[in-house]
Amino acid sequence: MRRKIIEKPPIEILKLFILLLLMGSVTVMLQAQSTALTKLKVQIAKEWPSINQGLSYETNLATIPELAQIKKNYNYFQQIEKALLAIDTTQFTKQEYLDYEIIYFETYLELEYLRLALSFRNNPN
Repeated sequence: MRRKIIEKPPIEILKLFILLLLMGSVTVMLQAQSTALTKLKVQIAKEWPSINQGLSYETNLATIPELAQIKKNYNYFQQIEKALLAIDTTQFTKQEYLDYEIIYFETYLELEYLRLALSFRNNPN
C-alpha cells in the first residue's frame, strides 16, 4: 500500500515547523554565549504565536484581521526587522546564520502579507 504524498503542505504546518525549529535552536543556543540573535530568538518564540493569531495565507479575504490587529502585527514585525538589521552577522556560526536567515525570511513574508492586508482593509473595493 502506497502512502499518499502531500504535494504542498498547508502554511500552518510550515509555520509550526519553523517555530519548532526556532524553539529547538533557542534551547541549544541558550547553552552557548548570549548574543543579540539569541535574545531575539527567545523574544520571537515567546511572542510570535500570540501576535500571529488569525493570519492565514490559504483562507479567503473574509479572514483578514481587522485594521487595528493588522497595524499591531505590522508594528511588531517592523521592530523585528529593525532588530535583525542591527545585528552584526559577520561572526556567526553556520547554525546562527541559518537561524538568522529563517527569521529574516519569515519576517519579510509577514510584513508583505500585512502590507497587502492593510491595503485591502483601507480599500476593500
